[in-house]
Amino acid sequence: MGCYCQEYSKENGLKSTITLTFDEFIQGADQKSNLCSEWVTNVVVEQGMIIGSSVMVTVINLLATSLFNVMVTFERKHTINEETETLFMKKTLIQYINIALIILAVNFKFLDEDFLGFVPIFNGTYPDFTAEWYKNVGKTLSLTLMVNIFSPHVSYLVTPLIKIFFRFKDRSFKNKDSL
Repeated sequence: MGCYCQEYSKENGLKSTITLTFDEFIQGADQKSNLCSEWVTNVVVEQGMIIGSSVMVTVINLLATSLFNVMVTFERKHTINEETETLFMKKTLIQYINIALIILAVNFKFLDEDFLGFVPIFNGTYPDFTAEWYKNVGKTLSLTLMVNIFSPHVSYLVTPLIKIFFRFKDRSFKNKDSL
């Protein structure tokens, strides 16, 4: 059923796929049978989880970076170069753990039951790097890396825009020609 729903959604969009009924195919159906709604729900949840996990990894990396910036000042290094080296090592380590190791540990199947009985690591659905792994986990990793490439630079782009907005607001939203 998923193949039909996927092709139908490509042609007509997800909104019309939700309301698609198969009454003419099901004999004696008293209610409208909406078989593609479950497929649409699964697709939306899957995409939401991919985007959500990428955003969460980025937010955690940004929070860790801010925390490390404060921590480095308390370490009282003798030179700026030593501070920069320490900060770089900490950022690199936490981003590697957060992006690579956690995603791999959650999605790979090394164990048949939960780690320590309750921790859901090493019992994912992928025992090896398969096409399905690249389709699902690889997509998440790629999106996370792309977001992490651009997210540190956003503050440098947004800060001047915020200053311009507040200056404009302070002048009652009028430019210098209308003053």
